[in-house]
Amino acid sequence: SGGAAAPGRGWRIDAMSYALTSAAGHDSTWLERLGEHAAPLDGGPHEVHIRLAPDSRLTHYRLLGPDGLADLPDRLTVEIGAGARYEQRLLAAPAGQFRSEQTIRLHGRGASATLGGACAALPLAQLDLDIRVIHDADDTMSDERINLLGADRGKATAQVETLVPPGRRGIRANQLLRAMQPEGTAVIALRPRLSILSDDVLCRHGATTSALREDELFYLCARGIPRHEAVTMLSEAFLRQMLPGGEQEAAAEAQRLIARMLSLALRREPEAFHEA
Repeated sequence: SGGAAAPGRGWRIDAMSYALTSAAGHDSTWLERLGEHAAPLDGGPHEVHIRLAPDSRLTHYRLLGPDGLADLPDRLTVEIGAGARYEQRLLAAPAGQFRSEQTIRLHGRGASATLGGACAALPLAQLDLDIRVIHDADDTMSDERINLLGADRGKATAQVETLVPPGRRGIRANQLLRAMQPEGTAVIALRPRLSILSDDVLCRHGATTSALREDELFYLCARGIPRHEAVTMLSEAFLRQMLPGGEQEAAAEAQRLIARMLSLALRREPEAFHEA
C-alpha cells in the first residue's frame, strides 16, 4: 500500500484505506516508500492508519526522496495499545512540497512512541511536519527528535505537540527539534509545544537552529580535509545520528537516501538540483 513493503505475518492490511492492524505480541519492521506511486485519484492526501495491539512492536521506516512526487500531502494516524511500542524513523527530502500530518495516540497503559527524523529542505522545496502525540493512558512514554538540514533557499516547518489530558499519571514525554544551515539561507521554523493538563508528568522540550560550528570545521581542515568535504562530513553526521541501526534492507536504503539528500542539499548551483 502506497509503495510499502508489507510487514508480513501478524498484520491485516486493507490496501483501499491504507489500514494496518497488528496481532498481539507481534514484532515487525515496515519500510514505507512515500510518493513512490501516483497520488490518490481524488487529489486527497496519502493516508495510513495503524493500530498496534497490546504488547506488539512496530519499527516504521518512512522514506521520501527527491525523485518522488512533486506535491505530496500525507496523513498518518497511529493507535498504540497497552504495552505496545511504536518506533518511527522518518527520512524526508522532497523535491517540491511535502506536508505530513501525524496523530499518534497512546491509549493503553505502558504504551510508548518514539520518532527520529532526518529531513532536508532542499533548494526551492518546502517541507512541513505537523505531529500531535496524545497520552490517553497512564504510564506512557513519548520521545520525538527531529534534525532538519536547511539547504540554500529551502523552506521547512516542524511543529510537534504533546498533549496530556487531565487525570493522567506517570507520563514521560520529550521533544527535541534541531535545525542546521550550512548555507545560512534556508527559512526554517521549529515549534515544540506542550499541552499539559495533569500534574504527574515529566516533560521536556527544546529547539535550536544553528550554522555549522567554525571550531569543528577548523579541526577537520587542520587535518588536511578540504572545507567543502568537512561541511559534507558534519552535515552527514547531523542526519545520520537520527537513524540507529535496524532491519538490513531498510537501514541500507536509508543510508542511500541520506547520501542523495546531501548531494543535493550542499550544491550551490540551482540547475544541479533541477537536473537530478
